[in-house]
Amino acid sequence: MKEAQGSSGGIMILWDKRVWRGELLLVGSQCLTGKFSGIHDDFNWCITAVYADCDTVIRRVLWQELLQMKTSINGPWVVCGDFNVTRFATERTNCNRQNGAMTEFSACIEELEMVDPPLFGGSFTWRRGEDHNCASRIDRFLHCAEWGENFTQINQCSLPKIASDHNPIMLSCGDEGWRKSYFKFETLWLEVEGFKEKVREWWESFNVNGRPGYILAEKLKMLKAKLKEWSKTNKGNWKQRKEDILSQISSWETIQEQRPLTDDEMIQKTHLGMEFEEVAKQEEIAWKQRSRIQWLKQGDKNTKFFHRIATTHKRFNSMEQLEVEGEITKDQIRIKEAAQEFYKNLYKETEGWRPDQRILDVSRISEKEQKAGASNLKDFRPISLVGGVYKLIARLLAERLKQVLDKLINKHQMAFVKGRQIMDAALIVSECIDSRIKEGSPGLMCKLDIQKAFDHVNWSFLLNILSQMGFGDKWLKWIETCIKTVKFSVLVNGEPVGFFESERGLRQGDPLSPFLFILAMEGFNAMMRIATQNRWIKGFKVGGRGAEEREIGHMLYADDTIILCDPVEEQISYIRVILVLFEAVSGLKVNWGKSSLFPVNEVPQIKEMAGILGCSVGKLPTTYLGMPLGNNHKALEIWDGILEKTEKKLSGWKAQYLSLGGRLILINSVLDSLPTYVMSLFPIPGKVVENLDKLRRKFLWQGNKDGKGYSLVNWETALLSKDRGGLGIKNLKLQNESLLKKWLWRYTEERNSLWKEVIIAKYGELNPWCTEITTEPYGVGAWRSIRNLWSQMETNLYIKVGSGTKTKFWKDVWIDQSPLRDLFPDLFQICGNPDANVGDCWTEQGWDLVFRRLLNDWEVERVAEILGMLGGVTINANATDRMLWKHSKDGLFSVNSAYRRGLQVMAGRPTHLWNYFWKGDIPTKVKCFTWLVIKRACLTQEVLQKKGRQLVPRTYIKRVEELDKERGYQEPEEMVEEKDSEGSDEDDDE
Repeated sequence: MKEAQGSSGGIMILWDKRVWRGELLLVGSQCLTGKFSGIHDDFNWCITAVYADCDTVIRRVLWQELLQMKTSINGPWVVCGDFNVTRFATERTNCNRQNGAMTEFSACIEELEMVDPPLFGGSFTWRRGEDHNCASRIDRFLHCAEWGENFTQINQCSLPKIASDHNPIMLSCGDEGWRKSYFKFETLWLEVEGFKEKVREWWESFNVNGRPGYILAEKLKMLKAKLKEWSKTNKGNWKQRKEDILSQISSWETIQEQRPLTDDEMIQKTHLGMEFEEVAKQEEIAWKQRSRIQWLKQGDKNTKFFHRIATTHKRFNSMEQLEVEGEITKDQIRIKEAAQEFYKNLYKETEGWRPDQRILDVSRISEKEQKAGASNLKDFRPISLVGGVYKLIARLLAERLKQVLDKLINKHQMAFVKGRQIMDAALIVSECIDSRIKEGSPGLMCKLDIQKAFDHVNWSFLLNILSQMGFGDKWLKWIETCIKTVKFSVLVNGEPVGFFESERGLRQGDPLSPFLFILAMEGFNAMMRIATQNRWIKGFKVGGRGAEEREIGHMLYADDTIILCDPVEEQISYIRVILVLFEAVSGLKVNWGKSSLFPVNEVPQIKEMAGILGCSVGKLPTTYLGMPLGNNHKALEIWDGILEKTEKKLSGWKAQYLSLGGRLILINSVLDSLPTYVMSLFPIPGKVVENLDKLRRKFLWQGNKDGKGYSLVNWETALLSKDRGGLGIKNLKLQNESLLKKWLWRYTEERNSLWKEVIIAKYGELNPWCTEITTEPYGVGAWRSIRNLWSQMETNLYIKVGSGTKTKFWKDVWIDQSPLRDLFPDLFQICGNPDANVGDCWTEQGWDLVFRRLLNDWEVERVAEILGMLGGVTINANATDRMLWKHSKDGLFSVNSAYRRGLQVMAGRPTHLWNYFWKGDIPTKVKCFTWLVIKRACLTQEVLQKKGRQLVPRTYIKRVEELDKERGYQEPEEMVEEKDSEGSDEDDDE
């Protein structure tokens, strides 16, 4: 026990002496550490109880003490208590920014290489105030990676608070009982010699009569039975094979200690070693399949990492406790029964009043154009594990359906339609909000949450929509069969429960479901179109720059819905009526408890209008489709969530289990899935680049076990592509520019996109290829930052002339690599029309160039030069002028080609020898080590000695120095020690 100082600072560790033997290990300034060993087993572990000071400076002493403890504590270790600081901004109410104290706490956790498990049972652990409006998560358990290896059922739970303003926190590590599991095909079976032949032999031996569909289903059942039986044999069971091989090798080694082995015995032992390598490969494949990691390939001996991730997945997906009928239960039988009953009711159609669905004239449209810590079943999102044969049929229908969606789906829906992207909706809404803010007039944005969207779709409504869109009887029958012949089993902790039919809803995981859902949402589009045409609802207008104004009243991306309107009670009432009617006909219900009404500028009666809808009042800035909305484009808080997620992804414990090659792959895979999304719309500030690079650099080099890391190669070299001698880690600033340039490319290519229409209406067109330059304040819109890159983009484009109506004869790059005004400045000065199009200079007889005066003889010669250049060019009145990208064979822009072009400008052309090196068929970790050798960046004993590491006697070091001098090896200047490094991975842009 650590005595309290006044009313705070006391720490006590209690234990059951019937189970544990305990001893005091260390008393710190703000912590108490004990060591325990089991009475009935030999499990030894340590716990550090913390009561941190409220003062940030004093708390730094605690961080140092914990880091010092790490070097002396071996084995499983848990750190827990009141840290008096949150780790992330999301762990405090009314907090939008990450502060220094949070960063220091997070850095300490990373250096300790601790796992911070998600909290179940609530989001906060401390509350203050009568209405608990001030809350945070300052209490938590942390555990080392080795703790996670000993327990697979780890849960951190918040318990009800009684006398304190803190919730008690419990770390549960309960054992798992036996569970019935469902059949899964093991990828490793494909590596077993003779497996494919065995499957073919079984398949051909099955004799089934009946219809083709019945025969296929029955033979698959019979094959499954054979595979389950075979998997229990020695060849199919890698675990048993591994145990048997190790046992036999141990026997031979025991014999070898007594006498030399004969030649035949040595051969047998060698064969066992080869067989063990084969089983080890199968083990790695098995754990990779269970880990669900796609970015890292097997073959690089990352078995331990795959095992750790698989264990984490299993723990995260387990349901140890559940709220049933208002109370928390751990009874697995009750949990299974509750899950089965819940999903039975979820997919059961409710009887009630429904208006005539024919009032929705959808045909006219076609002519114009889970959360962390869940404790209640309503918090889980069902994902269907669709059978293989059905998935083939559904995918075939989905592929055919995709071909016509663009003609059927209104422009205001952005999901699952070819040519439309999720970022289009984010850009449109942000530009509308920006216009409204700059205009100064009040407005409302309603952000809707559709409750269990896929699961509540009414089948009759969906089929009626398809019929009105013109789908034939055969298609309707196919779709009806796909959605109605469904039976469900619920997986509870991996065990199948129940078997029941569905009466409504679309299965998530079915290839057809996303497309059917957006077709159903066309009913909502139809109702909103009628409301806006009749001016019952007035959206946000953008425009006034020489183009027709555009009014945006709503945007949809699957079930993410935004409605924009004036702050008028009558319009709010119409929105409510539309949503109630749409719920009645479609079954899709808005969850008003999770929906919000956001004021744009000052809206006096916002609470009254939110009351009409029954939703809460929100406040800008917020997020939409994962993108920041309403923030200034340069605001650093846009990136706080990215930094938080990146830090969690590049957790210190992962560095322990991954080779340098694995860490390299993880770095760029995390980059692809996290910052890239926001970087596709917003410019990344230099400070954010600096922080992300620090995280990536730290993770890359901290692969050693003692936590001491060295940056073996400078970061600028690591950021080069592999064919330029680097590691292929993405340069964030360059990647950001390449992603934003894609918008400029899309602007030149797309004709009728809604986002382009909004941008033209708001900013005006400079020419067919880009918008006008704007000098107005940046605001919350994103386009101005994108438009600023046009000068860079333009130099890498040229025009392929069709009719010539979009191309300036003198000013655009369409012949050679420069505009004609630069090649022939003398003729440009006397031309009749400097802005003439190429089509204006072409007649049926050929080129007709007009000048303001008669030409001199030498000028006639210059005209002849132009005509010589144009000799192979013909004008096609039926073709359209197109902008093409100079740096690809097909003339099409890609983010990767733009990135590589940027690297070329920065670092010169690639070297083919490096290409051959990285494409070699050898493990990535071997390539990385060889790369370090080539770069002379290995930690030799001489280098470590200079860094203050006493590893071997000095006499040996002296001999090493002499050998190094003989070989001409010198310490690289670019190697800099970095105390808090970490690791990561990526194979990148080959």
